[in-house]
Amino acid sequence: MSIFKQADLVLSSHALFTGLEDTTFSGSVAIKDKHIIAVGSEEEVKSYIGPNTKVNVYENQLIMPGFQDFHLHLFLGSLSQDSVWLIDAKSEQETAEMVKTFADSRPNDPWVIGFRWYHVFWDEKKLPHRSTLDQLIPDRPVFLFNAECHGAWLNSKALEFAGIDRNTPDPPFGEIARDENGGPTGFLSETAMGLAHMAFSTIPRERQTELIQKFLDRASRLGITTVSDMLPLPNLELGDLDSYHEFEKKIN
Repeated sequence: MSIFKQADLVLSSHALFTGLEDTTFSGSVAIKDKHIIAVGSEEEVKSYIGPNTKVNVYENQLIMPGFQDFHLHLFLGSLSQDSVWLIDAKSEQETAEMVKTFADSRPNDPWVIGFRWYHVFWDEKKLPHRSTLDQLIPDRPVFLFNAECHGAWLNSKALEFAGIDRNTPDPPFGEIARDENGGPTGFLSETAMGLAHMAFSTIPRERQTELIQKFLDRASRLGITTVSDMLPLPNLELGDLDSYHEFEKKIN
């Protein structure tokens, strides 16, 4: 047997699925240099097993091709796994209290960041106001993406950091929600979220790398082997190619 045909790894199972057939079958997959070089019955793949080949047998566990997600925001998703999730809240006040609990557990984070609140799911289906957050978190900036990630709820400290006041004009394709007196309520939609970009641009590169690694580790455990980043939300720089290239160099 020529050396180049020896696999680095062979995976065997009674439930192998390639997607080329409608059902699973008993067989093996031979892998060399991270590429699949053979798929077939255990007998057919046996010739690829050499003295240095690692063989993993998974009995009745399913082996199948990895999923590929071609529409996600990699850094945004990575950050969401390390932030407070608010989808279960039933009111504006409950949401703020959940944020307060999270903020207290992360006293060294310069910004308190959260995801997935949704006023449509609240008992009172109205957009929130900065004052509710201010009562609980007056001294740290708070930035909370709604469930769509097309809007965000900020407290007064975050608006101050972003330089948003009654005189700030709406950016193209975005809106700063205002009260009856023209003051900002704390809700920013679409490109207006970019006015508070410093919530994310100040995250150290080391932490960005750590967050991405954790996200990809979880994705791989769920069978997602390839992702395609849609890159920033409009007017909000979240993730960039230079950081991804740097990340790839470190892990390869």
